[in-house]
Amino acid sequence: MHLQHLLCLPCLPTIQAEAEAMSPDTVPGDDQCPIEKSQPEVHTYLSPDHGLTRSLSVANIPSRLEPSGLYQADGKRPNGCSILPWRCGKVLVWDATCPDIHAPSHLSAAVRGPGVVAAQAEPLKRAKYAHLDMSQHFVPFVVETSGVLGEAAEDFTRDLGRRLYKATGEPRSREFLLQRISVAVQRGNAAAALGTMGRRTDGWE
Repeated sequence: MHLQHLLCLPCLPTIQAEAEAMSPDTVPGDDQCPIEKSQPEVHTYLSPDHGLTRSLSVANIPSRLEPSGLYQADGKRPNGCSILPWRCGKVLVWDATCPDIHAPSHLSAAVRGPGVVAAQAEPLKRAKYAHLDMSQHFVPFVVETSGVLGEAAEDFTRDLGRRLYKATGEPRSREFLLQRISVAVQRGNAAAALGTMGRRTDGWE
């Protein structure tokens, strides 16, 4: 199931407040939506990472965001990791990205079909975290701005959905997870769009 089937646009005043909270130096670049480039308070509201940590907690897999001890040479950290083993005795580590399919650098791939941009982003994420050892199961969680999940993200949400169903008995657990992710992506898209418009005196963009 693709996330564009579940997209839901939140109320405009809420999105407007989020867009105004973004400083000029956090305007999205050519390649990504503001999920990764926003201020911390906006990132907290827009990022799918918090939806993943909540879902993992419900599935009895505690996790934490931006864990220490997994630094790269540039000092950056993955978005999150589980505290308990996830699969085959390995700890889950994930890093999310939301490539903009309308960016000039992605247009040639985006016109080839849904998911092509995500498929190109996944190996880049894996190469970025190639330093992780064999005790960690890395998931490049890629969601296009259109809402399409990458293959690794699709597999991960299916696995997590099964675990949520086992823990809660709710057969629609994965659908609810996809809805939360889709809302985060749509909020990011709306904040990016509103951030390019001028401000009106009546408070609406």
